[in-house]
Amino acid sequence: MVNKKGMALITVLIILTLLLTLGIALLEYTNGDLIKANADKRNLVAFYAAKSGIKFASTLLAEGQDLTSEEFTGPLDSQDARYTASFKISAIKLEDTNYMVSSIGIADYDPELEKIVKFRTKVIKAKMTPSGDVLKMYY
Repeated sequence: MVNKKGMALITVLIILTLLLTLGIALLEYTNGDLIKANADKRNLVAFYAAKSGIKFASTLLAEGQDLTSEEFTGPLDSQDARYTASFKISAIKLEDTNYMVSSIGIADYDPELEKIVKFRTKVIKAKMTPSGDVLKMYY
């Protein structure tokens, strides 16, 4: 006859080890998704900040301001307190009297809240008329 003492304990330990391994794998998977979602959000915030810079440049051109004399920057309000967004625009005058405007959108992330990646940037370029009309955008 086989001695069955301790057999239930070994079975429980094996099942517990399998469940623990499964739980750790699930935790790692969801943590990766969270990091990707935060990065996607920062990319989106930076994209819209750059787009706001193009809109701001269009407004300045419509008001008759020369964009080639200096770089313009501007902060943007964010609904999420962890993010601060801003843009930086510069322009060159083309031969056909149009402008090539470059807008860099920056999404800063508060490192005190979560230590993932600090900021993201996106660049959008646009060919504009002297009156501020956008002829073509380059993403």
